[in-house]
Amino acid sequence: MALSNKALFFQHVSGNRVPINQLGNIPQLALAHAFIHRAIAFSTTLPTDDFPLKNFPTFPYEKLETEGKNPITAAIFQLDQFFNTLDAETFHERNISGVRTVVLDNNWRERIRSYIQHIRTEIDGAEMEPRMKESIIGKLNQFSADIERGRTRLDSCIDVFLRLTAAAGQGARNLRPALKLIQNCSGGMENLFDEQQQAGTAAPKLPSPDSFGLIENHSDEPAANDTDTSALA
Repeated sequence: MALSNKALFFQHVSGNRVPINQLGNIPQLALAHAFIHRAIAFSTTLPTDDFPLKNFPTFPYEKLETEGKNPITAAIFQLDQFFNTLDAETFHERNISGVRTVVLDNNWRERIRSYIQHIRTEIDGAEMEPRMKESIIGKLNQFSADIERGRTRLDSCIDVFLRLTAAAGQGARNLRPALKLIQNCSGGMENLFDEQQQAGTAAPKLPSPDSFGLIENHSDEPAANDTDTSALA
């Protein structure tokens, strides 16, 4: 997901901020002067409507200091307030930017809900320790809640798969059907993620889940990218 101009501006410029309480000496004024011009330059590349400084004197900071025309402290104060606001406004955006997400329409949600219900049934009938089953159900509940959001994390699906494979590795039996179902979900969502990334934005009408691996007859037909899990049965 592409970051907004505000989030990009914060990432690229805020690291060079100069604290106001350190503006009492010439070297710090030099850093502050350079920071102010860096912020102005980036405000042209990444326009934001509420950027507080449209221009700033380009003559040396020493001249500003000796002539008593030092606007640096005032400019740094304005920028400090601006960056504090940006930090709050873009916090969520910046912290989820590395998370892979997809937009699901009702068709996709209904299909995945069906898969989740079938996975629950398979887990109920599987042979494993109660704590293991509770752990898988917990991840499945998180995945179920995640598909109802505006953007669904791919990791929430992968987490279910990892818990299932871990349980199978620890001796749980009869998990092959559940593993096939969650592999179908994961494969279909991965393909959808790739398509939405290439498009740049999520298309309002998404491709059919059938074409991306979420097949209706999920009990009998594995997804195209299904791996052999016979050893896990």
